[in-house]
Amino acid sequence: MKGAVMLLFRILFCIVSGTSSGPANLIPDIMDSILAGKKTGYAEFFSREAITDMDSMIRSNPERVETMLKYFGIDVSLEESGITCGPELIDAVFAGDPLRMYLATLGVRAGAPLAAGGGIYVPLSWSLFGSRDTVYIRIFEEDGAWKIRDFFDVLPGASARMRRRGE
Repeated sequence: MKGAVMLLFRILFCIVSGTSSGPANLIPDIMDSILAGKKTGYAEFFSREAITDMDSMIRSNPERVETMLKYFGIDVSLEESGITCGPELIDAVFAGDPLRMYLATLGVRAGAPLAAGGGIYVPLSWSLFGSRDTVYIRIFEEDGAWKIRDFFDVLPGASARMRRRGE
């Protein structure tokens, strides 16, 4: 199950472009939209570079994309689904019931933005069978709005600090 949850966050946060009133509100705004049942427009929350990466993945590795979609209740080929680009893929995943269920049942929480490794990251934590896990979503301003670019399992720079402490 943890692998499926990590895959969920990889597809959600490694892709697309968006707006929000500030860095602390971006991820909560997206989560609120998902829980409220919004059906389209999620691509606006992701960077152009992230959208380009998703477009490339759809073209170069459609089988991988189809495998990821199964975790979100979309068990058809890309061709059958009509998904041809990153924004369509994001809307299909974000608007689906499985993602809404994951957010509600895993207790997903966004933390305060952190500056690390020359960037700004929002910790996104969830609980599974009593243990908590966190990913760090890299955000930045693009065209005057805060947008998602990528995510990391460990806060950039943290692993080096942890190694120094353990030496």
